Amino acid sequence: LGGQMSELSLRDVCFNLQNTLRRYEESYHDKIINPKKNILSEHSNGIDTIHNLSQENIEKYKGMLAFDWYSKNSFIDHISDETFDAQRFARCTFREYGDFANQPFMLLQVGDFTVTFKRHGGIYVNGEAYESTLTKQYHFTQEGIAFHIVLNSSYEGSLTYLLEMNFHFSQLEDVLLNSFPIENQPYSLNENTLIIQDPYTNKEITLKVDKAEKILIARIDTVSQSESGFELTNQGVSIGFVVPYKQEMNLTGSMILETKG
Repeated sequence: LGGQMSELSLRDVCFNLQNTLRRYEESYHDKIINPKKNILSEHSNGIDTIHNLSQENIEKYKGMLAFDWYSKNSFIDHISDETFDAQRFARCTFREYGDFANQPFMLLQVGDFTVTFKRHGGIYVNGEAYESTLTKQYHFTQEGIAFHIVLNSSYEGSLTYLLEMNFHFSQLEDVLLNSFPIENQPYSLNENTLIIQDPYTNKEITLKVDKAEKILIARIDTVSQSESGFELTNQGVSIGFVVPYKQEMNLTGSMILETKG
């Protein structure tokens, strides 16, 4: 599944930073997507839920619905174009040209604190398939993970690579990204380094990608149904490092974890 990281457990505080949730389309979401149809249906069946539905700001929640076609792990490889922005990232509506985000990788090599994955896949542009290979190597240290990602393709045009990371936090409102609180709306930073400060776990996570042009940041929120109506529940935050490239991409980076205080 993409040669990705699916668990990052902090043993000293018993907390898994990868306890993230994929956003699925649920049956009750149809009440938001097709409110008129559902009000008429419930009225004809004598179900007294019209009052509850009418009190909900349907348009508000409609704009917050987003569904993922891949699991929200970390070290996810996306191939897109210049239209990839924070809004498309948040709503999972970007163009995907590669087949690396949710397909199998071969376990190529396991060494001393090092593991390498490789996939012979493709990039698909305008109905044409271009042979492409993506290799990912992780090296584990006392401080965290150093990684090296290489993409080679027979497609010679310019594209955008995005490395996606996802994290779960117990109290997202207290988490700081480069010393600032996380914004409610998707946004971007013109940086290649992101320092995450989490007071709940007392950890500082430093993410650095050498060729990143900018960093996209978006909350992972799900719309759920309760007795009082609909409500928004945060499941974590998505972080994407944007790297424009042409034909070949060679990327190095690191994730360092430190205990503060």
